[in-house]
Amino acid sequence: MVLRRFFLSSRNIERGSQLWNAGASLVSAGQSGILLILVAIFLGDLLAGVYAIALAQAYLFYAFGSYGMRRYLASDVKHRFTMGEYVSSRVVTASTMLIAGVGTAAALWWTGVYDATKALACALVTGSQVVDVVDELIGGILQRANRLDIGAKIFFMRILVSTLAAVIVLVTGGGLLWSLGALLGASLACQIIFTWLVSPQLASGESTRRRPGVTYNLLKACFPLFLTALLAQYVGNSPKYGIELVLDDLAQARFNYLAMPTFVIQLFALWIFTPLIYRMSLAWAEADLPRLRRLVWRVIGAISVITVVAVIGGALIGLPILSFIYQTDLRGYLGEFIILLVAGGLVAIVGFLSALIIVMRHSTTLLLSYLLAGLLAITAPIWVRQGGLMGACQLYGLLHGLQCLVLIGIIAWSFRRQAHGL
Repeated sequence: MVLRRFFLSSRNIERGSQLWNAGASLVSAGQSGILLILVAIFLGDLLAGVYAIALAQAYLFYAFGSYGMRRYLASDVKHRFTMGEYVSSRVVTASTMLIAGVGTAAALWWTGVYDATKALACALVTGSQVVDVVDELIGGILQRANRLDIGAKIFFMRILVSTLAAVIVLVTGGGLLWSLGALLGASLACQIIFTWLVSPQLASGESTRRRPGVTYNLLKACFPLFLTALLAQYVGNSPKYGIELVLDDLAQARFNYLAMPTFVIQLFALWIFTPLIYRMSLAWAEADLPRLRRLVWRVIGAISVITVVAVIGGALIGLPILSFIYQTDLRGYLGEFIILLVAGGLVAIVGFLSALIIVMRHSTTLLLSYLLAGLLAITAPIWVRQGGLMGACQLYGLLHGLQCLVLIGIIAWSFRRQAHGL
């Protein structure tokens, strides 16, 4: 079958992994951006705000489904847990995510906090994120087998097809809910078909055995990662939650318009460091600290350069372009925009440093940075009430700057212990 050969064949696995991972990251970041633009153009700023908060809430519940396990799985090169045990754990976490997400949307509608449109939008976006956590599991299993290229191809094609389905429905007058329904349906269908096509590769070298009690041990081992992932989503989206509580859907839309370009920085960062996780894992396992340091500085340097370029470009031409794209005047938000771009670079560095700490198997210490940031994130409504959108942007930058400092300290401590054989 042609499609199966497309997924499984690769002339250069490492190069293919990097290229397809870049493409997958691009379409993933582009999906929410494209839909936000089209919702704003065809349905208006208020429904764009509804879509934005639906995404923010779905990302929070995504933490329940992913359980912070992807990088743990990808770096489990010694196969401490089998594929069957990872699958069993994902059934538990994805079910929890679906029940929590849809249940919360229903409760907010029942109590009158949300109208039916907003509640259904939140439920549909959460459903799409459930498919994402299934895809994440498949990708992690393939990456552990050093076939990130296959997982990236599946992710790329699924996001591309589902985005096209949602766009077609939206631009032909289907409305927000029908568009989100098309997104969910196409994504689920693609995931089922593509997983079936690559099933021979998934089974190759992997055990489906489920040892008694081991799935619980896996969930226990990753519990700090889950808490970290949950806090990470809360911290990252806390300005949006503050806007939701204090302001309105129009302000929510404008904040998301301004924040959308920051995902370009995070996209390039993922493209750079995701293929390096396997190499970093080997370097740490072999106690090759000089090689690991070189990889770390290379990634941080690259992210810093990308951030500087983004800030300069954004200051010169960013707001006129965004105003044209979203068909609304954003030229009065230059200060907020620059803060968000700098924060985007900090988010990318936090993501990389978090991956490095997981490789080092110090996930419990990783939780510290998110606990500290989480305490600050609770104050989001205060920042928004006092400073409006500028307050939300300032909080966003401060949160991730604090995390960077804490994570750098943890990594320096870990390197010192490893160098002294502790």
